[in-house]
Amino acid sequence: MTIDLLLNNITVARDIRDLSFSRQGIIITLARSKTNQYGELEQKAFSFHPNPLLCPIRTLEEWLALRPKSGPLLVRFRNGRRHGEVRLTEERLSDKSADNIVKHYLGVEYSAHSLRASFVTAAKLIGAGDLEVMQQTKHRTSAMIQRYTRTDNIRKYNAGKKLGL
Repeated sequence: MTIDLLLNNITVARDIRDLSFSRQGIIITLARSKTNQYGELEQKAFSFHPNPLLCPIRTLEEWLALRPKSGPLLVRFRNGRRHGEVRLTEERLSDKSADNIVKHYLGVEYSAHSLRASFVTAAKLIGAGDLEVMQQTKHRTSAMIQRYTRTDNIRKYNAGKKLGL
């Protein structure tokens, strides 16, 4: 779930300057977003995952070690002149490229937006309330949280099951 939420907030619009690391984790500052059209200061905090192999913040730190200290966070790769050589560019990754990456690794039925829905679903399944989820996703209504929650298996996600029925 942590990776879904972190990736959902690390969009192609983020710059390296939007990230602030500390011993506790990372704070991402969003100057603008879909739900923040007027540029009010908005920040989201993320903590380190206890398992270093599953920690998206540590992975992000490794990525940043390959990058200059400023500029777009997510950039394009280009094939180099030598066979098999790949190099980083300074070109910002496009929305379409990010979507293609998700489709390549997760399957064509997924999109970059699927990460948002999977975070909402995972958070709800472990008992997060709508307000907690809305604080991270910036959805404005519980109705939208319900719409994003993917619990199609009526046998598995059933309140009667909690009653032993």
